[in-house]
Amino acid sequence: SSEIRAQCSLGKDEPVIVFVGTLYDFSGLDAFIRHFPEILKAVPETRLLIVGDGPQRPKLQRIIDELRLQKRVTITGFQPNKTIPAYINVATLCINPFLINDTTRDIFPTKILQYLACGKTTVATPLPGMTAAVGKEHGIVYADTPDDIASAVVALLKSPDQRQRLEQAALDYVKQAHSYDKIAQQLIEILNEVVDRG
Repeated sequence: SSEIRAQCSLGKDEPVIVFVGTLYDFSGLDAFIRHFPEILKAVPETRLLIVGDGPQRPKLQRIIDELRLQKRVTITGFQPNKTIPAYINVATLCINPFLINDTTRDIFPTKILQYLACGKTTVATPLPGMTAAVGKEHGIVYADTPDDIASAVVALLKSPDQRQRLEQAALDYVKQAHSYDKIAQQLIEILNEVVDRG
């Protein structure tokens, strides 16, 4: 994490919001960046680290330039998969502000499990596929609109105790539902069921 902080010019004590993934038009990052000045007003030292690339990047860069956020928002481009945990681990909290539409409605973004497995509090829009899989606990704070997402981020940045409770809930959930032992047991049960059916 210290190497990533140095590479991205992140101060040692600066709170960092992290998004990981391909930058599609439904990412919700354009609206999030437009609300980022409100977050900076409340917590001035905050940084936004967007780890990824994609078709939405030029639009995001235009918004960053328009709002003069070049020193507060960094887009890293695509990074090797093996380095993603290091990027997530610089986060004070993570976000997934996806728009809810026909493309995103039923998905469960794998980035969410990566965030939770790193013990990171996550603010996300309540994608039906995600809430069905994870529920409304387990380290995730759901927020419906860009305003709500910005407000939730500010509240969490200002509340280390709340973040710590959510971080522990995230780790507990991943260990309980997604550990190798749990996955192996599920596979054994499926194979036994297939064998029983002949």
